[in-house]
Amino acid sequence: MADTYTGSLNVKPTPELNPQFDSLYFVDEKGIEYELWNRFTGVKTPTLPADHGDVTLVFQNVRNIGDETIDIRCIYNIDGRGGEEKHDEFPSGVSRNIEFTIAYDSPDLETGDHEIYWAVYAKLPSETTWRQPPYYEGHTTYTVSPPSCTCTDWVNRECIAAGKRRQTRTCTPAGCDIEERIIDDSGCKPF
Repeated sequence: MADTYTGSLNVKPTPELNPQFDSLYFVDEKGIEYELWNRFTGVKTPTLPADHGDVTLVFQNVRNIGDETIDIRCIYNIDGRGGEEKHDEFPSGVSRNIEFTIAYDSPDLETGDHEIYWAVYAKLPSETTWRQPPYYEGHTTYTVSPPSCTCTDWVNRECIAAGKRRQTRTCTPAGCDIEERIIDDSGCKPF
């Protein structure tokens, strides 16, 4: 099992720039939210079900609480892989969600533990580089649970030898449990 990270949040105020956001969470195709971080309650370590479908990563209520227009940049990466970034201009008082879609078959959503890192940067539109360090940054783990296994009842098949019969069943997802076995059966006579 991977190390569990408690996560961190660093707020580094700069007087003339004031980006803010409320929470970071996943939302699956069923509309269920799995919170990763909340500015009031801190870091979470959620578990997503195996049947999550595509997942949206949401920086919720990103806003500029300062007096002048600024650019805000949100980034993330998972398990140290590439990740994505989005940035946009935010006039004073403007608020919106920044969203990223993660496909259901992405390595970021494979069964097991994953580490996610995120950060929020800001700059004035006239500036050519993002101010360092980030205004917010953090990391934590989340888990994708293994798929649940359901199997049909055993079905008798042919006799394979005296006193031995083959049985089969179907399991979903395929291969999650034994789908074929040999049982003792006195009804199977010598060939």
